Order: sequence, then structure tokens, then C-alpha cells
Amino acid sequence: MRSNYCGENKRVLRNSPSEAALRKWAGKADITVVPGLNNTVGRPWDAEGVAAAAAAAKAADIAIVFVGLTPCQGSLMGPWYAPTCNEGESHDRNEHTPQLGSLELPGAQQALVEAVAKANPNYVIVLINGGALGIDWAKKNSPAVVEAFYP
Repeated sequence: MRSNYCGENKRVLRNSPSEAALRKWAGKADITVVPGLNNTVGRPWDAEGVAAAAAAAKAADIAIVFVGLTPCQGSLMGPWYAPTCNEGESHDRNEHTPQLGSLELPGAQQALVEAVAKANPNYVIVLINGGALGIDWAKKNSPAVVEAFYP
């Protein structure tokens, strides 16, 4: 959720979408948070967690799937530590991203979205990113897509 332009934004780091939802709806709704993927930079075949996310979605009334990009500037490992990021000023989809030159969701995020959609037709996709994303599948198949950008 870090923005490319504000560096280490402590307010953002302490207020992820799941943390905010858990605080706001505490005692009012049963919220289950499942990390479907550990990062947006992993190899396309690195889909550990997708099955758990789909199982949680199947048991839910509504599923919300957060996907997108990870900015390079402000990375915990340094400003351009490529294995932890996949977009930045003039470095969009850098050479360490498997889908070099692609606007598609990086890593196994498309597999995550499709698994959740198959498990529960009542889902929303929330995009957190700073650069363009190709969302053709989501546009054709999803009931709702929210573009949140970086905070």
C-alpha cells in the first residue's frame, strides 16, 4: 500500500484495508482475512494461499479481493530493491517482474481473482496501484471493480 511518492507512510502502514475493516466493523460483522498471496512480485506459478482464499470466499456472504502492484520507492529493503517491488517512476514492470512489459496483474493475482470468483459470485475486486493495470477479465466477469490507487 505504500505510495511511490511519500516514502514510508506510517499512517498507511498501520492502516491496511483489512485492519481498517476489522476496526470499523468489530462486533458488527464477521470478517475473515486471508492473505491469498504474500506479494505481487512472485513468479506466476507461485500461488500458495489461493486455495485458502477461495475456501474463505466460499464460506463468506461477500468476498473482497485486494490486488495490484507494489511500488519500488519506499521499499523496506531500500528504494529500488527489485525483488520486493514491480513498479516505480520510469521502472514500471521492472526486469525482475515475470510479466515484463505486461499490464496484467503480476504474479498469481489473476489466479487468485478467478479462484475467488469461482468460489463466490458475490465478490468485489479492489485495485491498489499507481500505474496502469489491464483488467479485461475483471471487466467482463466481475460484479464490481474499485480503483483505489495508492493512498
